[in-house]
Amino acid sequence: MYRNVLTLFIAIVAIVAVAGAAMAQELNWWSVIYTDSSTEGGSSGSALLNGDGQITGQLTGGNASCDVPLNDPNYYDLYGQFGKSWNLGLSDYLGSGKAAGDHEVDAAIMPDALAQPNEAVTSPGLTMQLPAQPGHTVVLTDDAVDAAQRKFAEMSRANIKRQMTGVHVAVPTFEPDLWEHLDNGQGLTSWRIALRAPQAKTLRLHFTRFNINPADAVIVYGDPTAAFGKTVEPSRTATTVDFWGPITAGDLVFLEVVTASKTPPDVTVDKISYGLRQFSLTPQSTKEGDCYLDPNCFVNEMIGLDQLMNGVGQMMFEVADGQAVCTGTMILDEAQTFTPYFYTANHCFQDAAVADSLITSFFWYTDQCNGTVQPWDQVTTYTEGSDILVQSSETDVLLLQLDQFPPQGAAYFGWTTADQQISDPIFVLHHPAGTFMRISFGYINGVNDADDVNLDDDDDTDNVDDDTTTDDDDDDNGGDDDDDDDDDSCCGC
Repeated sequence: MYRNVLTLFIAIVAIVAVAGAAMAQELNWWSVIYTDSSTEGGSSGSALLNGDGQITGQLTGGNASCDVPLNDPNYYDLYGQFGKSWNLGLSDYLGSGKAAGDHEVDAAIMPDALAQPNEAVTSPGLTMQLPAQPGHTVVLTDDAVDAAQRKFAEMSRANIKRQMTGVHVAVPTFEPDLWEHLDNGQGLTSWRIALRAPQAKTLRLHFTRFNINPADAVIVYGDPTAAFGKTVEPSRTATTVDFWGPITAGDLVFLEVVTASKTPPDVTVDKISYGLRQFSLTPQSTKEGDCYLDPNCFVNEMIGLDQLMNGVGQMMFEVADGQAVCTGTMILDEAQTFTPYFYTANHCFQDAAVADSLITSFFWYTDQCNGTVQPWDQVTTYTEGSDILVQSSETDVLLLQLDQFPPQGAAYFGWTTADQQISDPIFVLHHPAGTFMRISFGYINGVNDADDVNLDDDDDTDNVDDDTTTDDDDDDNGGDDDDDDDDDSCCGC
């Protein structure tokens, strides 16, 4: 009898402890209602900014979008609270281990001396502007293209939360006789091969062997009349036998090895990332007014906004079987070391190999209020590769360290661990659907749990997004109990 009572007591204590832990984790998200503009797929990871431009959270998901009413409590986004993420690991890097009390840092511009220089590399193929030669071009078959497009459609449907932009496709082996030997007549020689993937908007090569002489230069480019190519080399954290090269625009990519060698290079490419969304041409890229707002239209009334715009990065990365996009933000540590810390959402990715594949583009915005914007493929201010430092599904936080410093003029955002108040105004700088930068305005509507957004880690080993639910759960701010037919799982992320 005593043993049974003791067993029951232990069980009750365990249940209470688990329930208490669950309750402690539930209210980790700010609920935000937008009054002007909104977010969409690709905005995931965007920093929630208070009136001083300090980070107070990052976008996890919600049912807000350009297609639903503004300033309506039934349509909102959830942002993981920065203050709740502090003791989950952020303090180790941003605060030198200081876990107790309120902390805050103001934004700052990175010293020019730390800026990542852009390398300009040319080649015989570029100097002679030689087009692709049929005998030296690998072409995907029509069947392979059809299969890739079907697979991409399936992945896009499954990954409701993560904005997919491409699919991985196996490519034929680059046999030695496919390489073309070039000589520009000025003492520069190279080996070159081309790959064409019909209907592709972007292409990216995956290398499984890269046995290159240190004195040789390896580049990729999509246009043989371009001035320079993009350098191919493993990122700081990647290996030389499994890494993704730079991305190029169009359905044709040239791989060229500038070398004095008389034999074809010892390089193996096993697959490509076959991009099927051209960011500059997506429907979202032309949206303006009530839907999308240009941050350049507000720089005169928001002091410091023009600097903050230089700290937001459009993220592109390779997950299992495909390519996806999110948004992230450079973030400053308390010691102001300007270590290239980058703040985003954990549901974007959790795997070190995916972090290695990260390409982060900066300064992609209009030249003036509702002006023109540089085409994405001409954006040269980008970094490659990153390391995962902090990740947690408790608040959906992800802190990365970029392998390279951002470009000259980049801003590092400040932040605060202080609690925010209901009705506090906020704004968000983001890249909806992977397009150029937009701004959204709103206010904090409350705190929320994750009933509408299942934050179990996506293991990135299948084509199913594990981060989205469509359960009809009650919550403090509407959830999917708003008597409509909308899926509240994650339109605005």
